[in-house]
Amino acid sequence: MKTTKPQQAPTKPKNLHELLRIVAKAKWRGKSYEMQAYRNVEQFIETVGNLALEEVKTTTIDDFIDALRGEVADSTINRKLANIHLMLKYGYEREWISRMPKFEWKEETEGRVRWLTEAEEIEMFGHLESWGEAAVTDFLRILLDTGLRRGELLKLQAKDVNGDWIRLWVNKTKVARSVPLSVRAKAIIEERGIPRVTVLQLTAVWAKLRTAMGLEDDSDFVLHALRHTAATRTLSKTSNLAIVQKLLGHRKIQTTMRYAHVSDDDLLSAVR
Repeated sequence: MKTTKPQQAPTKPKNLHELLRIVAKAKWRGKSYEMQAYRNVEQFIETVGNLALEEVKTTTIDDFIDALRGEVADSTINRKLANIHLMLKYGYEREWISRMPKFEWKEETEGRVRWLTEAEEIEMFGHLESWGEAAVTDFLRILLDTGLRRGELLKLQAKDVNGDWIRLWVNKTKVARSVPLSVRAKAIIEERGIPRVTVLQLTAVWAKLRTAMGLEDDSDFVLHALRHTAATRTLSKTSNLAIVQKLLGHRKIQTTMRYAHVSDDDLLSAVR
């Protein structure tokens, strides 16, 4: 009679990557969301580093949230945090982690569509140029003109630029799309290449901008507002939500419909 050997308990992981592999196998394997959960935690590790388990503190979680703020919706932040929380709790329950860090879950509100007025744009780039932030200036100009997500531009390679177009093969919606380059954005890439900056650099400069522009209390003045600005200006010029949908790479028109509720006065102020 054959006997089944009991499964051997996994060896205590030394760092976040090792813990991720254990949890992915134990909790997510075969599930429809397996790859997304894995990517969410990988993004966390890429942001904070492949830390030893005891090095993960509440401030580590806070740093990750700060890096995401303004780039994705609060609901998306919460989904990423849920995967990270499950992974760390798995380690805590097995006494691989002595103390569970605290998580600040985001309140999931839709928020308003915040864009930059022309005056704000001029002021913003004036500050950046006076500070000598050439790479950040180029990075933000491209975001503003194309509506790209921060992560899409951070990962952009020279091979993805083809004449007047940026070809995005892998992105948030997992659907390839082409984004037209403005004259200004094309000139930046042709003359100086794709601007190379870090998430920490962007976060620090944006915080400095908020202070310099007196917008510390405007919670909607975030980097993602540049994408909203591109969308709002495109809608103002075309009055066509389908064009905005294609520019932003939304899979569903319902996602783009939030721009349909922008009033005529708001549209006018966006381009003046």
